[in-house]
Amino acid sequence: MESQLSQEICNQICKQCLQETRIVYDKGRFFSPRLRSINHLQLGYSKVLTNPFTIFGELLYVAYKKVRGFFQKLARKLFPRRDVLHGTNVDSAIVGRLTFANRHDVNTPIHGMRIEYWAKTRIFRQWRKMGEGYSDRDGKFRLPFEVRAVRNIRMAKKTFVEISEITQVFHKKNFLPSPHYNIFQTIVLSKGELIGMEYSVGTVQLPFWEYRNDASTPRVVIKDHDKDAPEYYAQGRLDALIEQVIPIELVKLRHLEIIALHPEKLTRADIQKAYPQNLTVCIEKKLPGYTRGDEWFGERMMNGMNKGCFVPDEVDPSLYWMHYFGICNYEHNNDYALPTASVKYKLNENGLPIPTEIQLVGQLNAFNT
Repeated sequence: MESQLSQEICNQICKQCLQETRIVYDKGRFFSPRLRSINHLQLGYSKVLTNPFTIFGELLYVAYKKVRGFFQKLARKLFPRRDVLHGTNVDSAIVGRLTFANRHDVNTPIHGMRIEYWAKTRIFRQWRKMGEGYSDRDGKFRLPFEVRAVRNIRMAKKTFVEISEITQVFHKKNFLPSPHYNIFQTIVLSKGELIGMEYSVGTVQLPFWEYRNDASTPRVVIKDHDKDAPEYYAQGRLDALIEQVIPIELVKLRHLEIIALHPEKLTRADIQKAYPQNLTVCIEKKLPGYTRGDEWFGERMMNGMNKGCFVPDEVDPSLYWMHYFGICNYEHNNDYALPTASVKYKLNENGLPIPTEIQLVGQLNAFNT
């Protein structure tokens, strides 16, 4: 009972520190620094940015975005997209073909892509699904719909053909993968153009997984990591990067300016004080020694960006190994140690891993083994 009570106290302190150390960055301002990529922070140094009229205009812009965002969220709640097909007399169809956009693959079809046809009502802007389908082996697709339902006076002028890419997510109840769709490209059509039995959008070229032709193994062409990388972080991870990286990067840039102009005015204590307190330091101040324990170690393994995979132990399947490939081929010196490590875990009653054995393999640094 006493240990359970102490664990509840530890959990409360950890939650409190989590709130205290959370970095919140206002990314809604027009002239605020922007994270173009993980290694590129866009800043503005013009005196125009400090002009009172510019600041007032930016405040109006931020207020406008907040009001617009509020009504957009409200509209999504009041008028969600319902997966129900509208129209009973299916007498028309939208047809087309999907191919790759790369100049060497313009005739290569893309199959298995989900395509949906949507319209909106004029008054409440409610979504109505009019047709759906998938591209076949030749990249061709056909979306049957009722032309009168689309051309009804209650429907808005613009309609939308949405091409979605498929990812996989795991359902929490039965752990079976369920399909999840992200809109890859949207084609806007005017309902006034839909007058025949079929309407063709032609060949739609998608910049989807462009491969290099000068490599013997499949390698993707990446011209701009911010625009055409084959895979991105999830939106939640991108938001976390923006909130976490930008404030810290601004502190670093300010320190570099001071060092360049007046290095004697910047001390080590000033540098450490300028950066926000992290979660581990906060908990360690309130619970000395807790962040050096096995439970905290296991919890961090499950709540961080962890490049490791649990593998059941060959002798005891209730135990798990996780292997880390240390410094690999990177250059290292006598100041840092990053050895290859294998960690054996057991699971506690809450399902969190508790380390039971840590094995270090290979050199610790350039001089000691």
